[in-house]
Amino acid sequence: WLAGGQAGDVIALSPTRRLFVGSESNAKGATGGHAEVYESGAVVWASHVTETNYNDAHLASAVTRSDANEVIAVGWLNQAAPLAQGATVTLPSAATSDAAWVVRLDGTTGQVSKTMVWPGGGLNAVVEAGKDSFVAVGWKMSDTPSEAQNAWVISFDRAGKVMWQATTGGVGTDSFTDLVAAPMGGWYAVGVDGSATGTSGGLLSYIDANGKV
Repeated sequence: WLAGGQAGDVIALSPTRRLFVGSESNAKGATGGHAEVYESGAVVWASHVTETNYNDAHLASAVTRSDANEVIAVGWLNQAAPLAQGATVTLPSAATSDAAWVVRLDGTTGQVSKTMVWPGGGLNAVVEAGKDSFVAVGWKMSDTPSEAQNAWVISFDRAGKVMWQATTGGVGTDSFTDLVAAPMGGWYAVGVDGSATGTSGGLLSYIDANGKV
């Protein structure tokens, strides 16, 4: 199912069950988000997800809720025109993303129950932060001309209500690519610290429970 698309993440649901998220292309060259659950090598369910007014989509990461049989997947969207059939597909990226994307899927059937779109960024990773609470990281386009994009962290609930969000970065292109829970509470996020000259370095940040970076 990854023909023309890209793998995003794999999550172990049990010793024999795995959840895969990513993207796949259609006959017109556009990409859509894709999620599949496998049990002992057999497909349990598969879901191809698109968003109205966006031609390309990718699911980069997902998490299963501990209090309900539901999958929360995150990624990004863009509005680039679809390519001609047979052309090489260029996936959305930090340079072309138009919106961050959250998709809720039923954990038993894969049916999409809700999607959420936040313009001007993209999401790379998500973790469960508590009952009906999630924290995701990625990038957000900056309002400052010299700062192409900043690393972004956002907390939200399953209805899409934003609890808090924050950005960090300087001149150039910065983004968070992953996060893990910190032993003292909060999270550690890692990513890329890009400069205006095209060079880049590693980025490591601590984010407290209130979203302060």
